[in-house]
Amino acid sequence: MRGYPRTTRFLPNLSRVPLDSPQWRMPTPGKPDRVGMTFNPAHWTLEPAAPYLAARRVFLTDGRAVSAAETELGIVEAYRLGEIVGSTTAGTNGNVNRNPLPGGFTVTFTGLKVLKHDGSQHHAVGIHPTIPASPTRQGIAEGRDEVLERGLEILRGPQPGPVPSFAAEGVVNAASGAGGAVAPGEMVTIYGANLGPSSPAQTGYDWTGYLETYAGGTRVFFDGVQAPVVYASAGQVSAIVPYGVSNITAVAVEYQLRASSPVTIPVAAAAPGIFAHAGTAAAIAVNQNGAMNSSAAPAARAEIVTLFATGEGETADGGVTGRLPGPAKWPAPAGKVEVTVGGVPAELAFVGQVAAGLLQLKLRIPSAAPEGGGVPVTLTVSGVQARTVTVALK
Repeated sequence: MRGYPRTTRFLPNLSRVPLDSPQWRMPTPGKPDRVGMTFNPAHWTLEPAAPYLAARRVFLTDGRAVSAAETELGIVEAYRLGEIVGSTTAGTNGNVNRNPLPGGFTVTFTGLKVLKHDGSQHHAVGIHPTIPASPTRQGIAEGRDEVLERGLEILRGPQPGPVPSFAAEGVVNAASGAGGAVAPGEMVTIYGANLGPSSPAQTGYDWTGYLETYAGGTRVFFDGVQAPVVYASAGQVSAIVPYGVSNITAVAVEYQLRASSPVTIPVAAAAPGIFAHAGTAAAIAVNQNGAMNSSAAPAARAEIVTLFATGEGETADGGVTGRLPGPAKWPAPAGKVEVTVGGVPAELAFVGQVAAGLLQLKLRIPSAAPEGGGVPVTLTVSGVQARTVTVALK
């Protein structure tokens, strides 16, 4: 799938159930500038075919994959028919429209809106690899196909080595360290053994604006869904709980293809936590003047203080797992958010998700709040209260 496929359709031989296509949306323009435009839905289905091929599967792809390649990889992604190895596809699927213009120019564009199986955006997002791989300068100089080599390694299966392990109580809120239930979209930390490389590996956002799901050979799964990963090391991993998890989710960590036993964790509507300095209750807070809040730099009452949290649960716009919010499009929690400072309700000037799993709270310190170096702050989302943190006030 590195480019346009030259093979006949073989996916029916890889499934025991019917396979639906991505969601096609045919535009029905009746007026200029898309005024009143609607979309007619369509899709097709592939029935299972014999013989069924039960072998381990790997699909190789990269940014050259468009159109039919993305259609088939979308099915692979949705039905988890195999590992997708390589780099993100072009994110350009759908019927082609060509308009000839004077001077011999032709404008070509996609005339069909394509949505993924779950209804999320495909255009400019594409299909992300489950295990990333890309050529290197050395590999090119040596005439090697490193993506193919990586695919073959995966087909051979995991090499001998220690298997990752962790317990349910090792899955905690990344901000507060509180265990128990997790919430959709929450940043969690998983403590255990053999979870990743000896030196911590961090991820970042790819060119489509999604947090990567692979760090130093480590992957995290919730109900079989590969989750965005913040970092991974031998003793701990941080990941984002996918939106849409079930009431009780099965969590597993994989390192170098060696997978832990699944651990079941309850899921709540919210499991909030406010980020604090390590080993203390002092919130990581930014004063209105940009200074970090501390006893040496307290905030004044009636000023705005910025806090950071996670575990707010579903967002009002339906939340997209791992996606970096766009400018002025900060998803707000679907549940009610309340903050008190020194027991006094605070006005919330802004509440929105500014990164995957990271909620920003801009609150105005109440005039009636007490002074001190450790004034308690409470956050409640959907009726669930986070662990109390403190700020310094003057």
